[in-house]
Amino acid sequence: MKIVIALFLQFSIITLTGCGSTASLDTHGKNVSIVKIEPLQCKELGRFYGRGTAEKYAMNNLLNVVGKNGGTHVYVSRVTDVDGVGSTFVVGNDHTAHGIGFKCN
Repeated sequence: MKIVIALFLQFSIITLTGCGSTASLDTHGKNVSIVKIEPLQCKELGRFYGRGTAEKYAMNNLLNVVGKNGGTHVYVSRVTDVDGVGSTFVVGNDHTAHGIGFKCN
């Protein structure tokens, strides 16, 4: 039983700290611009996502991830909100922002 409790606590700590629950923009994320249409003249880097306790933090996390992967622009394709009793306490990240990262000259 002690092992189960220890694993649960470890999982909870990793989940809360590793996914950008209240992410602020870092130096990489500040250099990423949000675009309303996919820029055709840019190199597509792939699909990325960010998570946070609020939509703002999920977007910040998304921008940071795209920036760290060399992106300069992101097309936000979807922002989701997970509803449920106790989801914030257990998971810590109720919002997810999905986007496609681009590197433009």
